[in-house]
Amino acid sequence: MKKDSQSDSVRKALYGALSSGTQDNTELVDKVLNVLDSQKLLRYSNNDDINLLSTYGKVLIVLIDDPSMTARAVSIYLGLSETMVAKVFKSLISARLITKTKDKRQNVYKINYEILKNHSDIHHIFDVIEKISKQINKQEIIDEEPF
Repeated sequence: MKKDSQSDSVRKALYGALSSGTQDNTELVDKVLNVLDSQKLLRYSNNDDINLLSTYGKVLIVLIDDPSMTARAVSIYLGLSETMVAKVFKSLISARLITKTKDKRQNVYKINYEILKNHSDIHHIFDVIEKISKQINKQEIIDEEPF
């Protein structure tokens, strides 16, 4: 049995809070969850049964998206322990994929795009995305009606 994610818990709480009315609030709940996600307060996902990215990949993507995020913010956003995020940061720093500097009392992370662009996984991801794109385009052509 699948464990409820953080977004599932928030969704249930929102439905409970809004259930006093008689209308379906699904659209409103989704909008609220999307706003929370865009503000990096809560990771809102479709709750797929299988995660295609490793923890390291997820943390790196979050830092690419918003390098100003702290380790604590990343841990809350991804639903990981701060210890796990610290371990991932340490590994990414030792692999030279990111650098850490201090700005006053806060750590600031910078992506090393030169190293990242040469990483074998990045090349593999681009190849896979290209294949997926070709398949989607091929399917769209097949699905189009001739007249």
